Amino acid sequence: MTDREDAHRSQTKAATDMYQTKNDLPAQTRADVIGIRNARLADSIDLMHQAKQAHWHVKRPSFIALHKLFDDVVDAAEDSMDLLAERVVQVGGTAEGTIQVATARTGLKAYPLTLAEERAHVEALSSALAAQHERPSGHRAGRRTR
Repeated sequence: MTDREDAHRSQTKAATDMYQTKNDLPAQTRADVIGIRNARLADSIDLMHQAKQAHWHVKRPSFIALHKLFDDVVDAAEDSMDLLAERVVQVGGTAEGTIQVATARTGLKAYPLTLAEERAHVEALSSALAAQHERPSGHRAGRRTR
């Protein structure tokens, strides 16, 4: 069984083994939301680590500005991870936020480890950001509920 198949089986099992909550959404809706949010959680974890990779390797004239920008992307990805994981738990799911699960489930392209130029890091990270924001999130942007 491949890592992706194992992750899918884990996702399916997690969706059927929901915790009791006072949330009044139908069980199937909650299971669907859990699956979508756990997939986006994997993307956010991957994005955070891609931004760290860029952060560690940026150099040359725009170092300070890009170093700070990449740190901001890391912070935003961490905030997204926290929000997604908390919302999974709120509807009775298990937030599956380990590196192993994120690696198996991410929908983002692998970050090129051989980049040397500032512009290449900006392009790679902006592509990852764009890809993450094109995927369904399972929640409305800018609307945080508890």
